[in-house]
Amino acid sequence: MYTGVVKNVTISLDDHLLEKGREFARSQGKSFNELVRELLRTTVEDRNVQLEETWAYADKLSLRLNAPMPSREERNARR
Repeated sequence: MYTGVVKNVTISLDDHLLEKGREFARSQGKSFNELVRELLRTTVEDRNVQLEETWAYADKLSLRLNAPMPSREERNARR
């Protein structure tokens, strides 16, 4: 599925990798172009999700680090 303007790009691949990529695409019922688009989209989107999760965790950690230390009584009461 395309959204907006589609750009053509040129990539350099060795013959062996290109042939293996084409074979794999055929085995998946896709064109080589579809395979490359799907792999790139998945890689970029997954990385964005990982980055967002990492930042969310860092925000939570920061809140914990900035929290006041419990008193001796509070620490001992937890045990």
